[in-house]
Amino acid sequence: MGEFGYRIMTIDIGLRIGKAASRTTLDVVFRWAFLKSKLTPFIVAGYSAASGDDSGSSSSMSGYLFGGGLRYDLVRGESAAVSVLAESGVRIIATSSASDEKTLFVPLLASLQVTFGSKTNR
Repeated sequence: MGEFGYRIMTIDIGLRIGKAASRTTLDVVFRWAFLKSKLTPFIVAGYSAASGDDSGSSSSMSGYLFGGGLRYDLVRGESAAVSVLAESGVRIIATSSASDEKTLFVPLLASLQVTFGSKTNR
């Protein structure tokens, strides 16, 4: 998965896109890191949307995500950073099919994040 975002000190907002369970997913996430160091734990909340799967299913899915993880800054400058993230949490997903059933699952994600903003190195 890949992610682009905006970071101000220990808070970042990101847009993540990738492939999960044969569906293309798009997540909008808000993270708060506990530390200002290169390696830091964080908590995350956001919204996720997924397209129909590769088998031709037209049902899309969307819902909320909550969790936490670790972020390691590979490169950290005054106005940009490149980081590796490992994250897990709970996703509450509803399908857009006629049944409107909700699914709860706990994925383990790894992503490469590029963030821009002020004070990414503090």
